[in-house]
Amino acid sequence: MTGFSGMKVGQFKMTVKSMSDGATVLKDAKSRFTKNFSELGVDTASLNELGRIGGEIEGMLPEARRRLDLGVALERRKDPWLKNTDATTYVAEPPMSVADARAKGKELADRLNALNSTDGASAEEIHRIAEELKAYQDDPEVLAAFFTGVQPPNRLTSLPSLMYACGSKTASQDLEVFSKALGVAISAENLTTPGMDKVKQALTTSGGIPGTNWDKLALLQYGKFPTDFVKLAAKNLALDDFAKDPDQDFRGGFASSRAYNGAVSEDNVALALNMLGKDDVAARDVLWNMHPGDYRKTFTQLLNYSRMRDDVGDALGLAIEAGGGVHTEEPGKHSPGASQFAFEWILAAGAKGKDVNWSLKDSNASLASSYKHELTTGARIDDARNRESGMGAPPDFSAIPGLTPSFYLSPKDTYNFIKTFADHEQATQSFDQEMGAFRHDLLVNAAKIDAEALKSGKDPHNFQRAASALGDLAGLEYAAIVKVRGDQDEFDAQMRSLMKDIVTVGLIDRIPMSGAVKTFGWEATKFMVGKGLDNWAGGDENNTRVGKFDNATDAWVAAQRYEMASILLEAGYPANPPFPQELTKDGKPLSVDEMIKDKNKLKAFDDWMDKTDIDGEGSTFDQKVEEGNDAVTSKEPETVAKEYEKKD
Repeated sequence: MTGFSGMKVGQFKMTVKSMSDGATVLKDAKSRFTKNFSELGVDTASLNELGRIGGEIEGMLPEARRRLDLGVALERRKDPWLKNTDATTYVAEPPMSVADARAKGKELADRLNALNSTDGASAEEIHRIAEELKAYQDDPEVLAAFFTGVQPPNRLTSLPSLMYACGSKTASQDLEVFSKALGVAISAENLTTPGMDKVKQALTTSGGIPGTNWDKLALLQYGKFPTDFVKLAAKNLALDDFAKDPDQDFRGGFASSRAYNGAVSEDNVALALNMLGKDDVAARDVLWNMHPGDYRKTFTQLLNYSRMRDDVGDALGLAIEAGGGVHTEEPGKHSPGASQFAFEWILAAGAKGKDVNWSLKDSNASLASSYKHELTTGARIDDARNRESGMGAPPDFSAIPGLTPSFYLSPKDTYNFIKTFADHEQATQSFDQEMGAFRHDLLVNAAKIDAEALKSGKDPHNFQRAASALGDLAGLEYAAIVKVRGDQDEFDAQMRSLMKDIVTVGLIDRIPMSGAVKTFGWEATKFMVGKGLDNWAGGDENNTRVGKFDNATDAWVAAQRYEMASILLEAGYPANPPFPQELTKDGKPLSVDEMIKDKNKLKAFDDWMDKTDIDGEGSTFDQKVEEGNDAVTSKEPETVAKEYEKKD
């Protein structure tokens, strides 16, 4: 009879440890008390029960540990970063016995050992072995028995080149199976199969030449390995030599890599960096120690080396994302180690500007998104604009509620880093989407605090300062895009086209993503900052906000103004008279695209806004909207960016 048992890996790991500790305590207690009782002449027969219980627990441990290793392997496959060890994992019952598992692994190893030719028949047999091994991809005992059984040892460490030599047509998929299986076997903490230490040593010891090291690195590309193992492999097989002399040729798989259809780089540095891209701790530790205490030197060497090699750029980007905690930490809550790493990378990459390798740009945008608190703070030119970048806040630097940066960039360094991805359309779209949601949430939070403070009679204008910081960042991004793409008219045309489509077919049709309205808000800010649009003038109908709504640029202005008002309403900022019911749906203000497509609704909104602006009432709703609009659409960031370019 077969079935499944569920476990929460994190909790079950603690249970197994408690069982082991408990068994030891009981057995030690029996021994200690027996001696004490005997010295006092007290009968010790009752103490045998302690030993019996301890022995029973010890007898249960092998099976418990086997289930734990099976569960960890399953969990690691579902969640490579192991973010959620509280999720329930289901292990097949009953598990294969250890003896049967070891026998199966040895059988497959013997078949690989028996190959004595480099031809198509051997390639097909290797493929069959890989397919059978894949059926046991979550069973560490089977996998360990296989890898320890492969003889001689260099048969395993040269397997990628062997598949190439055999002319394998399935080399890529077979290598992935072997690599992932290695990760499971090496990561298992409770193996009974002996010999994995020798396998680890063979895979992390440099062979002295790039070709030998390439085979080992290629075999480690797809698996998820323990941090200490990753560090050893990356350092010993490539990066220690790179740090000493980056001008060498590190292409160890010049021929063999051809069997893998571009999936495995020929460059050992790329392969080592790719390993670091799966382990945040290893990435920080290895790159830090290449030139101890000097991230900047390491990063500059790697940036230079990757300049003309897309495969190295791709792998470097993954390592930077990992080291910066992009996949393992929350924006605004980055650890000191990840923050220091990201800070140094931003400065090193920013010094290269748009000249970083194209394949790095999406990773730079991902890092920028993860460090949006830091970039938003760094863009601020309203406070200490001539500051230097540093890990600590400048003296008397004002805080903005909701912004929790872990370091403080200068506006110039912020601008320079944005240039590293501003010419990559997909990268900037990804960043803009993140900033759209962040902009909305930051403004809502600031408005809520202002609304609460207003009850006591004084508005602290957090909303205005938050809008100003966001406008500064949008302005620097706009300036960076125009600088590196070199075609301001093309960018402006894209923005006008977007608004035209919104007016005719709606926002969601043009921006098919969750949070489209929020993304639109960021795009509007970026465009309007770039255009330096003035406030709308009052007067006769042809000169009013609605009367002037006859082209795409004007539509952006109307949309931005309405969106600002919607944010204030969402935050509960007081408005008198209340927002018109005819402009709501399900109790909420109509969406931006619903408003923009209807001039009558826009006029009703505009009339209502004018009624909220009553002289002598202090921070009225209309004034609050205008404050936000003025702050978020300042022309100053673009002017500052031009000054930076002149000085450089």
